[in-house]
Amino acid sequence: MRNHIQLADAYYRLSDEERKYGESASITNQRTIVREYCEKYGIILVEEFVDDGFSGGNFERPGFQAMLEHLKTGKANMVITKDLSRLGRDMTESSHYAERYFPEHGIRYLAPGSNFDSEDDNLMAPFQFAMNDVYLRDTSRKVKQTLNTKRNNGKYVACPPYGYRKAERTTDQLVPDENTAPVVKMIFDMAASGQSCRSIALRLNEACVMPPLKYRVECRDNFTERGAQRMSDLWNYTTVKRILRNRVYLGHTLLGKSRKVSVKSKKKIKVPEEEWVFTKNTHEPLVTQEKFDLAAHFMGENTKANGTNPAFRHSIFGGIAYCACCGAAMCSGGSVYNGEREKYWYLVCNNLTSRAQHRCAHGARIRYDDLMEVVRRDLNKLLSFDDDGIRAITESAIEQANASLGGADPATQIENIDMIAAAAPNDKNQLRVQSEGYDLCVIDLNDLEARKEEENTTAALLRGECAAFTQRGAKLAGLDIYVSSNVPKGSGVSSSAAFEVLIGVILNDCFMTEKVSPIAIAQIGQWAENVYFGKPCGLMDQMASSVGNIITIDFASPAKPVVEPVAVDFSKAGLALCILDSGADHADLTDEYAAIPAECRAVAAVCGGEVLRDVPFETFLAKLPECRRQCGDRAVLRAFHVYADNDRVAKQVATLHDGDFDTFLCLVNESGRSSWEYLQNVIPAGYKEHQEVGVTIAAAKHLLGDKGAVRVHGGGFAGTVQAFVPVEMLDEFKAGMEAILGEGRCHVLSIRPEGGAVL
Repeated sequence: MRNHIQLADAYYRLSDEERKYGESASITNQRTIVREYCEKYGIILVEEFVDDGFSGGNFERPGFQAMLEHLKTGKANMVITKDLSRLGRDMTESSHYAERYFPEHGIRYLAPGSNFDSEDDNLMAPFQFAMNDVYLRDTSRKVKQTLNTKRNNGKYVACPPYGYRKAERTTDQLVPDENTAPVVKMIFDMAASGQSCRSIALRLNEACVMPPLKYRVECRDNFTERGAQRMSDLWNYTTVKRILRNRVYLGHTLLGKSRKVSVKSKKKIKVPEEEWVFTKNTHEPLVTQEKFDLAAHFMGENTKANGTNPAFRHSIFGGIAYCACCGAAMCSGGSVYNGEREKYWYLVCNNLTSRAQHRCAHGARIRYDDLMEVVRRDLNKLLSFDDDGIRAITESAIEQANASLGGADPATQIENIDMIAAAAPNDKNQLRVQSEGYDLCVIDLNDLEARKEEENTTAALLRGECAAFTQRGAKLAGLDIYVSSNVPKGSGVSSSAAFEVLIGVILNDCFMTEKVSPIAIAQIGQWAENVYFGKPCGLMDQMASSVGNIITIDFASPAKPVVEPVAVDFSKAGLALCILDSGADHADLTDEYAAIPAECRAVAAVCGGEVLRDVPFETFLAKLPECRRQCGDRAVLRAFHVYADNDRVAKQVATLHDGDFDTFLCLVNESGRSSWEYLQNVIPAGYKEHQEVGVTIAAAKHLLGDKGAVRVHGGGFAGTVQAFVPVEMLDEFKAGMEAILGEGRCHVLSIRPEGGAVL
């Protein structure tokens, strides 16, 4: 018999979809049932928490979270909901709270309508959770079907954009908003006359025109208190640009640009443009096509000017940093002191400017670098693989870091291929690495001996790198690492090398008193791959990831390679660098890669050297018959390639220094032909039906004609192809290659001057 005082928090929830079922599901009905139950069984009702209009699939509801915080105070020892579905409809989350979280925190959970008591044996509970989950999925499906039908019929089922409102008779039809439509027309007029987005925003602020979000909060839509806090009194560049790019103002409906990754996730992903729902002439336009195109033209010109301006800086805190005093967005600024030092970057409140209608009294500036350090330090304190909430914070930090490095830019078609991580200490003396989309990998730092059974695994790479840093004096301790990557695995763009360098950079930063160089980090990665992973790779891929930039490497002394940057801007030469993903995976081709250095060493040995570099070309020619007998013809052809390509590299560097891009392209094509014919690293031995790299090269050469250059990328056999494409042909080339290879298989890249780095 329970004799302690029963102090209960009541929780009520109703979604918008459930509201149609009437009083039986209403908040009022739930409150009546719970109160009567408490009165009947002598339960003291301490506090009531409500989420009205919130889906059961999302547990980040404000009322639910407020209840959890209230429970932490110890003022209640019980939670009551009308039934299990009111707690939530996500099977996993509902079960977690009802059967684990509440009992582990000494909280009794009751759902009278489902006959559920957390202190009893609830044999039917799994089936109840499952049925609630099915309801959630079915409701989501029905909502999607309804929305898709309306979209396909040209109905506007999203929030009306600035300049429009929903018609009074139907909520699916847009009509001009008499208050804001003139503002939209004025924005297009100014843009069509050549004014930049920034100058338009300034004009609107000077005229005290209410910006879109403030207008929605104060005049049109119902906002939560949290949503209203994002409101600003000022227009900015981004807001103006978003209006100028929106084709809804031409009278067309364009919906379905993004979707949730699943019914249980709030995360949205972009939908390919060909899948967007586009319906012409569904409502009254606010601008003509001619003016829209003219505005777009001038906007593009102004954007290019800003993008090439060295004084222009993108803040990674855009949209997430707000003034603690007035709630306005923080904007990026900078100053130079008499040109004597580097530009001083800071964040400042938007309402601190002289243009602000209600000037902020705060008056402080936050140094950009100081804020970055605070964020980095706090993330390191918080990160833990045992806490999903913290993992979400980490993923958000990684997204922001990606943005700071320059993410995909649709305007320039340039994208970055990056591998980024967040790290924090743990007390388990383990290296725990969680790569997005892969299983958690755990290494015991007390056991760093190579293991035969671990070869060709991530664990082998991690254990090898930890051993290498220990040998260099590192005092390793427990560390959690979460990795996010858009480097295609097994595609020939060195995903393993990037991973090795990433781990090396982290271990170097966290545990080395005297930091090792980027070259040493690359060597550690190679050693781990050779000795622990079991792949006899060279050092070039690791060096490229670690050092960055366009570089030349002289491996005359493998222990002390000579690395030199090559200053070159292909865009100034009218060239774009493309990496073409053939779709073939080289993960199982280790033997093919290993055969190349092995055969070249065999040829060198016949000629009296250890490597071909030790053997003069004339000696090789003199020993050619003997090399063929002892090593085979393929080994001889590969040696011919190595000798010729060594000479070509020096010529390529010279042409880049001289700005002779025509000769450079000829040398690239020449090297590519030699790779296919002599080195034979385009098609694996014996492959007949699957020759993806060869087809990719042939298609690229066909599309380019006598322009640009094409060659196999990296180690070859599978993976990717490298192409230098004239900028004027880029759009046609990209479309043509992706029509053959598949969407997203042509990557237009820029090369950053920095490799492995700590943010």
